[in-house]
Amino acid sequence: MAEGDSQERTEQASSRKRDQAREDGSFATSKELSTFLMIAGSTAVLYFSAVWMYTGLADLMKGSFKLLMRASLR
Repeated sequence: MAEGDSQERTEQASSRKRDQAREDGSFATSKELSTFLMIAGSTAVLYFSAVWMYTGLADLMKGSFKLLMRASLR
């Protein structure tokens, strides 16, 4: 290993190096940001579809109970 690997860099990367890294597609990403966006998106989907899911499930259960009542009356 080289000695420079364990030492911190003392200077910021030049704008040319940053531009070149952007063009190459190698740039820093945050795992926390992507995790947050996935959780926020999932929460928003559940929040806005809750009424639709509730009414669909309630209608399904009402229909099932009606069928059960008809079957038990025969």
